[in-house]
Amino acid sequence: RDLHSSHDSSRKKTVVGGYQYYPDLPAWPEINPRKVHRVVKLVLSKLRSLDTENCFENPVHEEYPDMAEEYLKRVSTPMSFSTIEQLQLPNYERVGELQEDLILTFRNCCIFNGEDSEFYRQAIKMWQSINDTFTEACRELQVHLPPRFAKT
Repeated sequence: RDLHSSHDSSRKKTVVGGYQYYPDLPAWPEINPRKVHRVVKLVLSKLRSLDTENCFENPVHEEYPDMAEEYLKRVSTPMSFSTIEQLQLPNYERVGELQEDLILTFRNCCIFNGEDSEFYRQAIKMWQSINDTFTEACRELQVHLPPRFAKT
């Protein structure tokens, strides 16, 4: 039951037979460096609440050892919410680093599970939500964003 890979698959050029594009999201803008960790923690918390099945919480190769070998053949950089929190978050200097790791998490899922799986659809849904989640977190923490992100 996975969800994560880092092969650099190109986006689908067309939507055929229900196959979807990978979301193409604008990069998050720079914010006050003193607020990065608060924003990152809130975004991660909000995404965890959206992940009601905990599909993205733990590394697949650890949670499902029987799949680990196959998974690691296809996914060179596993990523999960717990990996982000435990290993990545302490080192973030920009919020864009979280966006990159979240996209990696969801892309890994899509690549490993394939377009016909429910996991793929869930990953796309989560992927599509990350910029709105970021904007909402910044608004709640009163972090100023440029107008393209400051939707009301």
